[in-house]
Parts: sequence; structure tokens; C-alpha cells
Amino acid sequence: MKKTQFMKNIIALILFIGSFMLFESPALAQDYQIGQLSQEPVTITMHPTPSLPREKSDTSYTDYKGSSTPLTLYVLNGPQYHPVINPAPTGVYINGQHFRFYCSIERSLVQYLSIFLDVYEFEFLGRKYLCFYTLSEECMTKGCRFKCYNLFDITNPDKIIAYAFNSILPGTESFGDFNFDGKMDVLTALPKTPESFVESPEDDRRSNILITVYTPTINGDLVRMEKEEDGNPYYIYVKPVDEDIQAFSVVQYDWFMPFKKDNKVLEIASFYPPYQPFDPKNDFMYDHKGHRIDKRRWVIHLTDFPEQEGAQEFCEELIDAGYREAYIKVDHYGPDFTFKILYGNYWSKKKAEQIQHMLVEKGVVDRQQPGKVIPLDK
Repeated sequence: MKKTQFMKNIIALILFIGSFMLFESPALAQDYQIGQLSQEPVTITMHPTPSLPREKSDTSYTDYKGSSTPLTLYVLNGPQYHPVINPAPTGVYINGQHFRFYCSIERSLVQYLSIFLDVYEFEFLGRKYLCFYTLSEECMTKGCRFKCYNLFDITNPDKIIAYAFNSILPGTESFGDFNFDGKMDVLTALPKTPESFVESPEDDRRSNILITVYTPTINGDLVRMEKEEDGNPYYIYVKPVDEDIQAFSVVQYDWFMPFKKDNKVLEIASFYPPYQPFDPKNDFMYDHKGHRIDKRRWVIHLTDFPEQEGAQEFCEELIDAGYREAYIKVDHYGPDFTFKILYGNYWSKKKAEQIQHMLVEKGVVDRQQPGKVIPLDK
């Protein structure tokens, strides 16, 4: 009997999990549990289970039982595919709607995922969700801890909304109402550092984790929660007690609730150190209000302005028209200051090119002068 690509992937995952070693860390003071961050925990309502694959042409289809909506995973078969070196293309049909898998908020690079650590449905604050959760492709060859989440809002089965993100957190701890506004948010935990953090001799930033929070939108975007007055993101910088960050002590934070250390309430620390908006001495990128934006790798350079006010007005016009990713960067290397209008902020050049094409098709930029996709200097 021919072994399908689906079965090959199962074997590869079993072998990987068997060789994966959990890291050991010394016991730390257990100050907080990750579940304390949300007002209400998420409860899983269904665990869809895969049936045996059925073959059709060069594709294996796996129907899931126990789901509230029809759910079918597919994997292409062929001798050219290998579960680690060259994964077979995959995707999923949910109530007849086709989706691909991703492993980042940007959703620019398709991930060929077919084996999952868990597939579950849950209801939260009046909405229904389906979640596929697994290790990232990179973790199949390297001993990393990143998990891929593909989340689907299935409240309206005829118009499903797809989201994706990666995080060290496992399971349902990533979902909750973290700012207490009655809507579901998404929590991520990654080995990053707030820009305002100053490492002390007794602290090792390599063991710390940055927790941030995002709002799902109806367009399939996850928007990072930031303070309206200064654009600083809400965050918690923690020292985990365990690998899955189920318990942690707080190093630094700016969050929706206070935290203590040594029985004293910690002072709030903004994510960014103090800065002067549009200061030409800083190589920062700003929104039209002068709030600093984390630079990724690729943007679309639309045009230039000789003065700050004109650049801000241009960005405001784009935003009012529904194009919200308009930013400003001050070029101070020429004889005069130039305020560059940049659109987008992406890790992937391909994503930037896709957005550039969309701007042309929508008539936002001229087809003869569509701007230029350029890399950002860090």
C-alpha cells in the first residue's frame, strides 16, 4: 500500500518530538500565572479529529470529525516532497472556503503544515473560533520553541476570517480579554526586549520574554495595542519560571493592570525611551502623529516632502481614505532635510510588492509612478 505524504509527515513529527529536549531552568520566584492576565479563561468546546486520508489524483484529503463546520485538510503527494527538506503543499477547506497556513502576523510566507499538536474550537465573548496549533517549520530541523497559530473566526460560517501568529505560549493562553473591553485579544510571547530596557548585572536578557497583545480586525489583521497618547505598545517583559511561561516574574511593564516585585508595585516603564518626534538625529520611522513605529525590513517609498507639515497632511489623507499604513521617515543625509512618505512595514519583500500592486490597482498611486519597494536600515 502506497505511503501517503500525510503519513510521512506523521512519522517525521513523532521522531522530532521524541528527540526534542525540554530545557531546564533554575527555580525562580513565582509571582504571576499567565492565566491571571485575562478576565475570563478560554474554554475549548470541540476537538475535531482527523479521519483516515482519502486519495484523489495526487492529493490526500483528510476530513475532520466533530467540528461545527465542514473541515478538510489536503496534502499534495509526490516523490519530490520530503516532510523536512521539501514539505508538500498543504491547505484547508473550512465550510468550502480555501485557506493556506502561515506562521506570522504578516501572513506573507505560506507554511506547508499538515500535522498539528492540537486542533480545537472555542467560544469567547459571543464569537466562535477554530484554531490549528503546531510547531513552526523551522522547529522540525532546529530545537526551537516557536509555535504557529492559525486562527479562524467561524462565527459566520459563510464569511470566515483567518489570522496567524507565532509565539512561545502553548494552547489557549494566547486568547483572552486582556484590556477588559469585552472583546477577544491575542497574546504573543517572544524572546525580544523593550527598547527602554537597561540590562543590570544581575539580569540576563537572554532568558527574558516580551509579551505583547493584539486586536483581531475584520480584515484578518492583528493590530498591536498601543497607547493613544504616545504610540507606545502595551507590554510585559518577564522572566519565565518554566519553558511555556505559565508562571513568571515581571522585570518591566506598561500594561492594563499593575504588577508587584518584592511586595512593591513596579513603576510603569514605556516601551521606547523618551524621544523627540521627527528629530532628524534619530533614524526612526513615525506615524503622522509623530509616534515611533518599529521598523521591519521592507516599505514602499511613495514620495518626499520638504517640510514636516506637508508630509503629515499627506499621510492623514491616505489614512482618511482607508490606507492606514502611511508613515514618515526623516532623511538627514542630504543638504536639506527630506520627509519621506513610506507605506507599509513588512518583513517580506514579496508582501511589500503585493501591497504596491494593490495601491496601483486601487488608484492610490499612479501606475507610471507606483513608488519603489526599498529595504529599511535598522
